[in-house]
Amino acid sequence: MDDFSILKCNLEIFLEKCIQHKSEKTTKGFKPSHINGTLQGFKMKASFGSGKVKKRPLLAFLKDENTISNGIYPLIIFEPSLNEFIVCKGISFDNKPDLKWVMNTRDDIKFKNTKYKDGLRTNSYFRNSYSTTDMTDSTIKDIQKDLESIMNDYPN
Repeated sequence: MDDFSILKCNLEIFLEKCIQHKSEKTTKGFKPSHINGTLQGFKMKASFGSGKVKKRPLLAFLKDENTISNGIYPLIIFEPSLNEFIVCKGISFDNKPDLKWVMNTRDDIKFKNTKYKDGLRTNSYFRNSYSTTDMTDSTIKDIQKDLESIMNDYPN
């Protein structure tokens, strides 16, 4: 499968799981292992929380030794209150990573300076948001373009 097909398939599964478990209180029965594949050498990993459901489930694209709890990574966050995918340069919340993003001042907006500011992802950089009610091939291609742009800012 090509990158677009892999992303499209995984976004569909991720969105389905997000909607299915939006009202759940625990992550019991969540199967993020159904989401797999790589995009430009970045491995996809979904997180719905550990035990308690996250306020905003996320789909991280991990490379090298990065993990969701310690690293930097392209990131798609599901915002359930707005039915949106938020694409950003993710930075782990729990641990300060050793790596730093190459900054693109034209495109990178501190997450805390957006409408999504609530203490979550305060270290990350917002790139774009997309309505999940309009997941056409064109929208997925735009998401892919944003992700690939962020991947190009990953330090070598």
